[in-house]
Parts: sequence; structure tokens; C-alpha cells
Amino acid sequence: ILLILCFSRIMWILVKGLLLKAQVLFRDSSLQLSFNYVETEIQKMQPDAEAKYLYTSSFDCAMETLKARGPFKFCTGFPICVRIALHVM
Repeated sequence: ILLILCFSRIMWILVKGLLLKAQVLFRDSSLQLSFNYVETEIQKMQPDAEAKYLYTSSFDCAMETLKARGPFKFCTGFPICVRIALHVM
């Protein structure tokens, strides 16, 4: 019985650790993707015919994207991130 209790305790610690790791990966991936999307948009930005840029700052880019495309546009690459995260765990 002591062996079973010990084994169940070890399994609980492992499961708890995996759940915590998954939570951290999910949170960090979703936050990082938002910043990465804005950074990529700024880097791809080209001036128009009047030599003006579409966005004036990163914050402006984020707010314009939020207004025009909604909050889910920031999580464009999330399925890929989840697929990679499973291999990291």
C-alpha cells in the first residue's frame, strides 16, 4: 500500500508539473505572438506614394489592427505555436 501511495504521489507531482508547464507555454505564447505580430507589421511597412508610413508607432499599429481586424488577428500563428509547444514539453 505504501508503494501505491508513493507512486500516486509521484504521478500527481508529474501531472501537476506538466499542467503548470502547459499553462505557462499557453500564456507566454499568446503574449509573445501579439508582440511578434506588431513587430512583423512594422518591419513589413512600406511608405505610400506621399512617403508616409501607415503606422506611426508600435502602439498605433496595435490599435489600428485591433480596430480593423479584431483581437484574434494578433493570434494568427497560435496553432503552430501549440504544435511546437507539445514537442517542447
